[in-house]
Amino acid sequence: AIDTLTLSFVNPLVAAFTVGNPCAGTPTVFTDASTTTGAPIIGWNWSFGTGASGSGPQTSTAFPTQGQYTATLTVFAQNGCSATTTEVIDILSAPVAGFSIAGDPFTDNDIVFTDNSFGASSSQYDFGDGNGSLAQEPTHQYADAGQFIIVQTVTNAAGCTDRDSLLIAIEENDILP
Repeated sequence: AIDTLTLSFVNPLVAAFTVGNPCAGTPTVFTDASTTTGAPIIGWNWSFGTGASGSGPQTSTAFPTQGQYTATLTVFAQNGCSATTTEVIDILSAPVAGFSIAGDPFTDNDIVFTDNSFGASSSQYDFGDGNGSLAQEPTHQYADAGQFIIVQTVTNAAGCTDRDSLLIAIEENDILP
């Protein structure tokens, strides 16, 4: 008599990942979300459709322009099993920050900000002296003389951000009225 035995194997690995900050020109973070019911995962190979690759349970890459890119993750378990998943990632366009200032750079004088950003839905300014503004084109007075780094952060509707900065030197306003 001949006995026949059929074996079936179910791979205990399921490859998966999450994507954070899918914005062009900035690091997009890829985090492993794979599961296993068997041996632990000991290896991660990533590819991003741009020629770039990565390893480890979390990695990042910057996509040069908006568009769709194919990201692939292959995970390897200690028992020799592997699993692969591929997803199409929508990379969004990022805004471009930019601003200019006008006004005499003296204490207690108005410094007027002009927003030159592109593609932004909101702006935030850090005036470098402990004060800031959420206005798109604010006016600010510096109480103290010194050098201050002004930072504009812009955000678009997709949550992508960009920053621009400028150094301003404020002198004491010693002109008598």
